[in-house]
Amino acid sequence: MFERFSDGSRKVVVHAQEEARALHHSWIGTEHLLLGLVGDHRSMGAIVLGSMGVTEDQVRDRLRHYMPTVEEKDAPSGHIPFTPRGKRVLELGLREALQLGHDFIGTEHLLLALIREEDGLAGQTLRDLGVRLDAAREQVIIRHPPPPLESTLEPGPHPLVAAVESLRAEVARLRDLLRRHDIDPDEDSSASTP
Repeated sequence: MFERFSDGSRKVVVHAQEEARALHHSWIGTEHLLLGLVGDHRSMGAIVLGSMGVTEDQVRDRLRHYMPTVEEKDAPSGHIPFTPRGKRVLELGLREALQLGHDFIGTEHLLLALIREEDGLAGQTLRDLGVRLDAAREQVIIRHPPPPLESTLEPGPHPLVAAVESLRAEVARLRDLLRRHDIDPDEDSSASTP
């Protein structure tokens, strides 16, 4: 999945691991991903949050209410795994990118995913700060509109175009079948029932 991540999104993941280490956490959760995201003020995700009036300091301050304190002696060494919610955010980032017609996973998609994963600490924090999914998605679209359908077409039929053409062919076949049985496909059947 990381091959579709933009450089900025990869940095978020690296910074999330650094945040987890600095906090002596042995996991990378949604809270660490959010800290990694807001730490790069030039990332699209941080810019979208800034447009909504949310700063890195506010995020860090609010997260302190939710994050557990861990003793320095318990600091992790080696690889730090993602929590199930952390993994889910990465998957939701892909879904957000696809939904917007983007062929990469950017920090803006990770932000939308963090908001969607409502039960994670990041989702709770963002909700506390007044960030809502619809408003954030609108800000992402303003800053990075989906490409027109024609520009996303590769040689050969695009899957969406092929599906629409298949559906049209099926509708035409059913209309023809109705006409052969002397049924007008354009007649409103609810109007003829008493």
